[in-house]
Amino acid sequence: MRAPLSKELRKKYNKRSLTLRVGDTIKVVTGQFKGVMGKIDIIDYNKNKIKLTGAELVKSNGQLVKYPIDPSNVTIITPDLSDKKRKEILERKWVVNQHICQDFMHQSHGELTEKKLNG
Repeated sequence: MRAPLSKELRKKYNKRSLTLRVGDTIKVVTGQFKGVMGKIDIIDYNKNKIKLTGAELVKSNGQLVKYPIDPSNVTIITPDLSDKKRKEILERKWVVNQHICQDFMHQSHGELTEKKLNG
């Protein structure tokens, strides 16, 4: 289950989305709880929903219930990087993407200069 990253994290990691984990801080961007920020408490893989602190409903008996939210309606503000493997994956993909972009820029620039000279 993945969710899009915030604009700052997109630039930092050069990725558009990331797998959700318990402990990630997210912001709801659409729906009833728009603007609510909180940490993920529960991920329900069967129903494809997440539950976070701050997005709660009050039942008729006064009990608070966490409201299930679809992952497409949230953005990840700060990922939980306590897992070393997750951190390594993000950094590795960031380095690989940087090399690909640099190679592409060098190839594109070389083709442009050849076209100008030949043409």
